[in-house]
Parts: sequence; C-alpha cells; structure tokens
Amino acid sequence: VERPAHLRAVPGDGAEGEVVIKPAGGRCLVLDAPSGSLEGLAFEGGDGGPCLEVRHGAMEIIGNRLGPWAGSALVVRDGAAPLIRGNHFLDVADSAVVFDEGGGGTVDRNRIERTGKSAVKVSAGAAPTVTGNEISDAGQAGLLIEQGAGGVYRDNKIIGPQASGIEVRGGAAPSVQANRIEDAGQAGLFIHEGAKGEYLDNQILRSKLSGVVVTGGAAPVVTGNEIADGAQHGLLVLGGAGGKYAGNKIHDNKGHGVVFGGGQEADLGDNELTDNRKPQVRRITQ
Repeated sequence: VERPAHLRAVPGDGAEGEVVIKPAGGRCLVLDAPSGSLEGLAFEGGDGGPCLEVRHGAMEIIGNRLGPWAGSALVVRDGAAPLIRGNHFLDVADSAVVFDEGGGGTVDRNRIERTGKSAVKVSAGAAPTVTGNEISDAGQAGLLIEQGAGGVYRDNKIIGPQASGIEVRGGAAPSVQANRIEDAGQAGLFIHEGAKGEYLDNQILRSKLSGVVVTGGAAPVVTGNEIADGAQHGLLVLGGAGGKYAGNKIHDNKGHGVVFGGGQEADLGDNELTDNRKPQVRRITQ
C-alpha cells in the first residue's frame, strides 16, 4: 500500500463474524503510505515472515486481530510512526510488535497473548511510546529494549513471561514508568550490557529470580518502585553497575532486600526494606 488508504471490515447484509485475511504465503500487507488506516480486520497464517510491515508514515492500525501467525505480527521500521491501538495479538510464533531501524509511533491499549519470543521488541535506535497494554504468556521477555533504543513504556501490565518482565540491554536508555510486572519467569526487570534510562514507580511482584537485576556496566536510575514477593532478592546490583537506587519499597522477598556490589559510581540511597527473609542489605566488596 503506497498511497493513503483506509481498509475497514464492513460485512455485507446479514453477515456474521470477521473479515479474515489469510495469505497463501509471505506478508499480508506492506504499508508504505504517508497515512491511512486498517480497522476491524483479522490476519492469520504466515510462513515465518512478518504479517504487517510499516515502512513509512503514520498509519493507524486499530481494532484488528493478528494471529495465529507463524512469524512476527507487526514490524515498524525506517522511521515510520504508526498508531497501533486496541488490537488483539495472539499465538504469534515470534514477537507481536517489532520496532527496528529508527521506527517510532504509539502502541496503546493492545492485548498481546502467547508469543513465541518477546511480546514487544524495540531495537536499533527506535523510540516508540508503549502504554496501557496487557501482555501475557510471552515466550521470552514481555518487553525487550536493546541496541540503543529509547522510548516511553508506561502503564503496561505484564503477566507470566518465560524470561524477564522487561529486559533492557545494549546501551538502550528508555523511560519505564508505572508498569505492573507479575510472575516473571526470571527477573522482573533486567538491566545490563551498558543500558541506562529511568525506571520509576513500577510494581514488580512474584519474580522467579530477583525482582530487579542490574549488571554488566549498566547505570540506570531506579526509584519509587515496589519490589515484592520474589523468589530470590529484591534488588541485585553487580558486575560493575552504576546508577542510582532510592525510594524503592522492597519487601517480602525470599532472599535479601538488596544485594549491592555495584561500581564506585553506584549510589544506594534510602529505600524502605521490610520483611525480606534474609538480612535486609548485603554489600559485596569487589
């Protein structure tokens, strides 16, 4: 689609159910127009590649069903900035939404269920706004932010990913605010490989490892978060990490509240530590 177009499901008189697009092979659509919309459609099938690829402009992708799909459902690249709102992604073999090569735009109030890899993957300098989404049963991380990516990630609910709730790596520097992460298969929040950014007012509950893990020279600002009921420690800072850690409520974890062995520039400020099973703070001298 290279010119502005509006594709909307309009069943005929007396018709019931969805309008389903199921290609015999390859992509469903490549969207290269400066504007336009897709609304109320269903896409399924696939052969391992993406279903929708947005290469340009500010398309509106609203209220569609994407999946089951045997690849990534939606890929945004080349500086495109679509609005992706109110869609249902389910049973996607790869990632549901991928931002690459400077892609941006808004991912708002979508439902993403059962992905084979990370539910939303943001890389290569992309910087979207990802807000108000419900993400469950991701095969890897709920959100993966890497390779110098930025963006804002706010008010998302992430439940039961196989890996971390949110993983940030490779020099990425996002703003991660007011998200709720429950029952992550690894850390609730994993920041490493030189990542930075700010992580404010998130709830991180019942992680299978430590609630927040910072390592590998990362230097985030982690403030105002609730980190509770983890199977290991509340906050684990190791591997020469820097950053600031203050104003967090860390409680009822099975290990220490804080295990702190960061680099010289790491700042462990005042945090509220209560009812963790082991001594509240363990400092490691490197």
